[in-house]
Amino acid sequence: MATLTLALAALGASSGRADVEAPIGSVAFPPESTALPPAAQPLLDGVAARLAAHRSLRIELQGFAGGSDREARAQRLSLERALALRRYLMSRGVPRVRIIVRALGNRSTGGDADRVDVFPLS
Repeated sequence: MATLTLALAALGASSGRADVEAPIGSVAFPPESTALPPAAQPLLDGVAARLAAHRSLRIELQGFAGGSDREARAQRLSLERALALRRYLMSRGVPRVRIIVRALGNRSTGGDADRVDVFPLS
């Protein structure tokens, strides 16, 4: 089952870079899955609404994939997960140019190893 966290208030107030800010949300995926969990939709709807309200804001999606000892497989899996979030956000009217996608494979530094984190960018 998907685990979601959200801090949307920070989305409108961020002025830093993704590598120094805390994520504003995180979507956990079942192992080996790239399908967007239905429970992620409220979180992503909130992100899309905040992006609509703050036209200069951008986000970075950082995908991770644990449990794979093959780096190439983890890289692909993390990319597909991040792209699933991007597709959903684009379907809600967020322009592609406001969404940066990073696939970090099995290089998770904490938290759920199978996830996509959402970071604010200014």
